[in-house]
Amino acid sequence: MKDCEPNQARIKVEIATSIDYGNYKAHKAIAVQINNFIKLNWSKISKEFKLPDLLTVKIRPIKGSFVGWARQSAGGKQYSIEIDPRRSTPKQILDTLFHELTHIDQYVSGRLKHVNGARIWLGSLVPEVKKYAVHSSQKNLDKYRNQPWEAEARRVGGEKSEEYMAVFNQFAGVKGLRL
Repeated sequence: MKDCEPNQARIKVEIATSIDYGNYKAHKAIAVQINNFIKLNWSKISKEFKLPDLLTVKIRPIKGSFVGWARQSAGGKQYSIEIDPRRSTPKQILDTLFHELTHIDQYVSGRLKHVNGARIWLGSLVPEVKKYAVHSSQKNLDKYRNQPWEAEARRVGGEKSEEYMAVFNQFAGVKGLRL
């Protein structure tokens, strides 16, 4: 990760209505744990990444087999992360959170750019393996995972999740905070 000045990015965490009241209520406890962890540790976490002024984190079911997404709006002004609490262990959730925060850091710092459907990594055009293609074969999955921005996000996600795991476990069973 690129050295950067610490920032005080604001965070907005949302738990999907389908988890609060709908078909996915069984996942509410882990969603609340994620919510609490992020909000109560945000001042420390936000200093470790180059982030936008406002980042939205949505905890919701995601269609398909992915457990998280990082998005940058077309104009580059809005950034969001989505985390699916259904198929994940606490370790996987933290891996996903920090993996997606790394992608946001990559966008904000300019290391990763989307230009006319192409990816530019560190100033060079890199052929992208589309996420939908990874399900067609192990070879495509390996190609996707070995893209330089994905490799960096996996490495940082793993390192940071190890660092924060004990803290995350403190929030198990804690009632939801709506800060």
